[in-house]
Amino acid sequence: MRHGLRLVVIGLLVLAALVWLFGYRFVAYTGDAYVRSDMVGIAPDVEGAVVGLHVVDNQHVAAGDLLVTIDPSRYQLAVDLQQKVMAAAEAGIADRQDALKTAQAAVDRAQARLLLAQQTSDRTKDLHAKGDLPQAAVDTATSALTSGKADVDAANAQLAAAAAAVADQEAMIETERARLALAQHDLDRTVVRSPVTGYVNQLSLRIGDYARTGEPLLGVVDDTAWRIIANYKEYVAAAMAPGTKVKVWLDAYPWRWFDGTVQGVSRGIARSPQPEALLPYVEPTTDWIRLPRRFPVTITLDALPEDVRLHMGADARVLWLP
Repeated sequence: MRHGLRLVVIGLLVLAALVWLFGYRFVAYTGDAYVRSDMVGIAPDVEGAVVGLHVVDNQHVAAGDLLVTIDPSRYQLAVDLQQKVMAAAEAGIADRQDALKTAQAAVDRAQARLLLAQQTSDRTKDLHAKGDLPQAAVDTATSALTSGKADVDAANAQLAAAAAAVADQEAMIETERARLALAQHDLDRTVVRSPVTGYVNQLSLRIGDYARTGEPLLGVVDDTAWRIIANYKEYVAAAMAPGTKVKVWLDAYPWRWFDGTVQGVSRGIARSPQPEALLPYVEPTTDWIRLPRRFPVTITLDALPEDVRLHMGADARVLWLP
């Protein structure tokens, strides 16, 4: 009798060990799962007093919806000032372009005179060679030719200076145009809009608060990035692959199973609870003596019923039937 009981106990222990070692090949379950999305911190590009708050806590917003208005007065003044600087720069270009046209006309006239002086010099030399003109006439024509060349050089120098003045003014206009664009950019950024569709979360901002560049004013939970993070023991996670179909239980909706698909399995975790860049720490479970490590498995939910609303951080459970 005792021998038979001993065999039964041993058999049960062996069965329990087999289930513990190989049970995940038939069913893999974890209650260490939760709902996750992206918390988008809305930080302004400019600073100033908050003069408009256009949302309330927990409000649903669409991408592009107006959230906050920062006092635009000084940014509008900067735009107005830069517009005046631009107007002055554009007015100055007209005078320089007129000077360039005048210099080009002077070059054309000087070149025409030079051509005439060259032709006169050539004819004078021919007539002098035939004995029809004295040397004095040749000298006079040569002097006129030399003077014509000098006039062309001087006119070309004036043309180059006028062209350089136009180029400098055009460069100045481009610089001022860029400054105007920056001033307009800052003015536009006094209107803060939501970059994503989601829910305003834990709003504490109030009109009159001072907004600082790069410091979040409020947060929006992205309503398009819902997923389940299920921490599976390492030997189970190693057997899962992207595309694996699973069942998801949401504690907010008990006794209902939802279809999910494994998006990916984390390829690294931290070995200690100290903060480490980009590596999550998952506390190992107590399982006999050895504590197996667990790896986060990201699961996307298939089409959900319209009555299901997800909440970031809510508990979930995942069942996988290999």
